[in-house]
Amino acid sequence: MDIQSVHANLKGGYDVAFEGGGFVSFGIDLEGSADAERAAQHGDFIAWIKAGNKPAPWQPSAEEVARFEAQQDRDVVRARIAQSAGDTLSLLGTTSDAGTIAVLVAACFMAALDEETGYKEFRAKANALMAGISGDHDPTEIATSFLSDVASGVIRLPALEKGIVEVLAEVTERGTAVSKAIRPSE
Repeated sequence: MDIQSVHANLKGGYDVAFEGGGFVSFGIDLEGSADAERAAQHGDFIAWIKAGNKPAPWQPSAEEVARFEAQQDRDVVRARIAQSAGDTLSLLGTTSDAGTIAVLVAACFMAALDEETGYKEFRAKANALMAGISGDHDPTEIATSFLSDVASGVIRLPALEKGIVEVLAEVTERGTAVSKAIRPSE
C-alpha cells in the first residue's frame, strides 16, 4: 500500500493516508509504544520515516480551528466554575438536589389533580402535599422569595444566563444523542 500523505498531528504523532483509501494515526514514539504494533503492520510507512522523510506540517481546517477555539472557551468557563462554584461532583450533587425538588413538586401537582378538582381544590391539595415535603417552611413563601430573588438578580441561574432557547436546544440535542445511543436502530 503506497503512502498518499503523512502529516504531523496535534498529539505529536503522525496521520498517514494511503493510496486507494485507508488512514492510520500513530503516536510520536513508533518504537516500543502501543502504536508500534500497528505501525509494524505498515512497514512502508516505517521505511518512509527511516529513510529520512518528514511529514508535512499539520494544517487545521477552518472547522477544526473553530471547534478548538470553542473548546478552549468552554474549558476557561469550566475552570472558573470549578474555582468559584465547586468541583464536578459537588455540582452534580447540587444538580441532583434541584432535580429531586422538581420531581417532588411535579409529583405533588400530579397527585393533586383529578377529574373533579376545580382550581381551588387543586390549589389546596397541592399546597397540602408540598407543605408535607417542606418541613416547617411555607412552600408558597419559599417559591415567592426564590422567584423574587431571581427576578431582582440576587440569585443568578446558569440556564437564565445562557438563555432559555439555547438551554432547550442543548437539552434537545443531548437528549436526542443519548436516545440514539440507547436505541441506535430507531
